Amino acid sequence: MAGAETGELDRFDAATAVTEVGDGRYAATLDADYAVLGNPNGGYLLAVLARAATTNLVAGGTDHPDCIAGSASFVRATTVGEAEVELAILRRGARVSHVRATLRQRGQVTVDAELACGRLPDEPDVSYELECPVGSPTSRSASGGQSMGCPGSTSRSWTGSTSASTPR
Repeated sequence: MAGAETGELDRFDAATAVTEVGDGRYAATLDADYAVLGNPNGGYLLAVLARAATTNLVAGGTDHPDCIAGSASFVRATTVGEAEVELAILRRGARVSHVRATLRQRGQVTVDAELACGRLPDEPDVSYELECPVGSPTSRSASGGQSMGCPGSTSRSWTGSTSASTPR
């Protein structure tokens, strides 16, 4: 990974850091670098909630270091600065754990989320190849100029282990 990319990831890790304060609660300092007009971006807020959830799960002995899905309600505007994350572990599963994460500022809920956490593979066993869609234009268009389409095969293939119903 290039140095600049590593630096950006280090910066994001620092911006999403949480500190345990006890009983499934974590303190966070919401970073102005991920805000627009003083309001942190929603994706950034979800990353902070996911960090608290996965930190809590791993500390509790559940090997689920990755947030793999989430749904959130942005109840009111969140501002840059101090915040608290409150967690409720709804289910610790073998492959997926479900966590409710609530972000609060000044005692008021700002974001309420349901997160699914698990472990993503280190090297995903997925590849996708799509050459040309069925019915794509040939190498020359009707007007005689070059086509925007691609000539050749219309084959599609999928290899991976993401689900039993994945096309092959």
